[in-house]
Amino acid sequence: MEKKFYSVKMRSSKNGFHISGAERIVSEKEIEKVSMSLIKRALNHSRGKPDFINLKVEEIKEEIVYIS
Repeated sequence: MEKKFYSVKMRSSKNGFHISGAERIVSEKEIEKVSMSLIKRALNHSRGKPDFINLKVEEIKEEIVYIS
């Protein structure tokens, strides 16, 4: 069975100005842990507390190319 991977993206801002953002490529079992980690990153960023956090989880359907 082929292992599925997901892109987990976070973007946070305050008053329309970017505070923090990140993307992780993870397996299905890692989605919850990584999502919480990115939300905590947004809430505790040195640039301040956001008034907007967007979290997007999307299945990767293209072939993943590994770079050494």
